[in-house]
Amino acid sequence: MAFGEEKSEKAVEFLKPGTVLRNRYRVISVVQKGAYGIVYKVEDLKTSSIYAIKEMISNFTESIDREKARLTFEREARLLSQITHQNIPCLHNYFTDGGVYYLVMDYVEGINLSQFASRYRGKHLPERDILEWGALISDILTYLHSLPEPIIFRDLKPANVMITPEKRVVLVDFGLAGMIKQSKKGAPRGGTPGYAAPEQYMGYAEARSDVYSLGATMYYMLSKKKPDRRGKANQIEPLRNLNPSVSPITNALVMKAIEYDISHRFQSAEEMGDKIRAVLELGTVICPKCKSINQKGSQVCFECEAALTRVEQSDVFSGQAFVFRSGQQASNPEELLLIAENNLDDGVYHLKHGHFESWFEYIGEEQLSRIARRMRVQGGNMEEGLKKFLKYARL
Repeated sequence: MAFGEEKSEKAVEFLKPGTVLRNRYRVISVVQKGAYGIVYKVEDLKTSSIYAIKEMISNFTESIDREKARLTFEREARLLSQITHQNIPCLHNYFTDGGVYYLVMDYVEGINLSQFASRYRGKHLPERDILEWGALISDILTYLHSLPEPIIFRDLKPANVMITPEKRVVLVDFGLAGMIKQSKKGAPRGGTPGYAAPEQYMGYAEARSDVYSLGATMYYMLSKKKPDRRGKANQIEPLRNLNPSVSPITNALVMKAIEYDISHRFQSAEEMGDKIRAVLELGTVICPKCKSINQKGSQVCFECEAALTRVEQSDVFSGQAFVFRSGQQASNPEELLLIAENNLDDGVYHLKHGHFESWFEYIGEEQLSRIARRMRVQGGNMEEGLKKFLKYARL
């Protein structure tokens, strides 16, 4: 949706439960309504599988609005058809019925970050949770930005990030996403005020625009306030002014991501993800009373002055050695590769959780760290990713 745009539309008519589309998809319930589409939970009568169907809103009275909606749906279908990632819904089918467009996608069970934040009325969300989610979102963005035809999401915000019951992060609603080469000057001005990067107000978007939106999403989740510039270079209030329990290093990280000047932000989603993980791995002191995150070495919580308990660092490190879940230890890269090859379940676990790349970086093997990170962020079948990692690491 363009900034400040008002669409001419009539009252939306939802499909009733029990409605069958294309003699195949039975509507169960309405999931949500967006700017250009309504999402339904449906059952595939041929396979008994549960999917989500996105229906293009067809109640626009102006032909220009109908055309924008049609182009938005075609763009979303085209982009989703190119993506294979465990943290992005897979597109299974798309069709028209009576002049209305439909996308058939994975149904994602869970709640979005906006809904999650609303559960914490009168209190702030755990800082570590936000950092961990931010690291995972940065991985998804890195994947999108690294495709042969890179994609920028352009509408990253809490409502478009789902958390499943298994705590998996899923990025949804690609209606505004687009190819980077098509998103320079002259691109449609889209995004959500408070989360869109300043340059998007001028019809310009690139990978660092997504970095800004990720920072803005983290800012909101930690403060319950959007860092809304409205495209202007006005100063944003420091995060710690709104939530003093946020650690200074997290405050600096988030504020860097939402710099007005694009050259002052993190220069890629991958760089931002690396910095988030560095914060997570520094070692922190958590207050057992108020759960505030304090910096390593603190003895008393700055928030409530309670005695503090050290949070232990990852147990995959034992001095210079890497410790697998099985208890086996690797003192060098060759031993790690051999153990991972002979114990694929452990290898997949440690690759998926970023342990290999962290250890390689820790011992100074930057090339191996980059290979492990690349295999992890590609998503898809992680066992295949592990096998590729083992192959490339030995070249």
